Amino acid sequence: IFLLDDPPHVLKRVAARMQNNGITWGDGAPMGMEILKGVWMTNKYANGGPLALSPATKLSEEHFSGNSATKMRVKFAAQVLSGTMVNLIDFTITRGNSLFIHVPPNTTMDAFLSRARELCGKFNRWFDICNSKEKHNGNDKDYVHVQKGTSADGITKELLDLLRWVEQWKASHTTTRPDGKIIIDWDSFLTKETYESLKLVCFSFAALIKEVCTDKERALLLKALSQDLCENHFGHCRGSVGSTDMPNQQQERP
Repeated sequence: IFLLDDPPHVLKRVAARMQNNGITWGDGAPMGMEILKGVWMTNKYANGGPLALSPATKLSEEHFSGNSATKMRVKFAAQVLSGTMVNLIDFTITRGNSLFIHVPPNTTMDAFLSRARELCGKFNRWFDICNSKEKHNGNDKDYVHVQKGTSADGITKELLDLLRWVEQWKASHTTTRPDGKIIIDWDSFLTKETYESLKLVCFSFAALIKEVCTDKERALLLKALSQDLCENHFGHCRGSVGSTDMPNQQQERP
């Protein structure tokens, strides 16, 4: 039996947590939505406008300052914790314009944005793995199966590498009191629930790959383990009977 959490919902919880702008690395480097919003606004208004990096046009202020409804949208989370955001950060560092980014004195912009860049890059790759996506000539290739050999070994390594990075992040907020009690500053880190869910997904996927991909004739589609497929199915069922709040069996028959 393999216990799983739903990757899209884990990603959504990570993004929602980032709305708490106290989220940082242990050295104080910001990792919240406020710093990402500053990067986006700098590129929108100061670095040549939105056409300077055209993929950024899909981002809006709602992505960074959402309400209770937008925080629940997986699409928004995936668009913020994305390769687009990594490219925006790189572009901002290259241009050297910090109009909407308050870089502390005696700190380079590169160092100031490095942890936020890591966060976006690592969760972008993690979500691609969970959605069975690989890049090919700059385009997504959907439904890439994990198979024994290079594919299985590589995916497993990436999942465990992400966990190692998250553990380093957690360790940067961990102190040991003189009495030996370990204190974790959860206010500056992920919530405990999200942290445990992330570990569960990574360890379970790694274990499943080892269990299923025993030879090259067997493959695993990680995307199929998401509950999105079930949600879409039930959404279509509900949609087929109109606006009723309580559809019955007679209404849902084809």
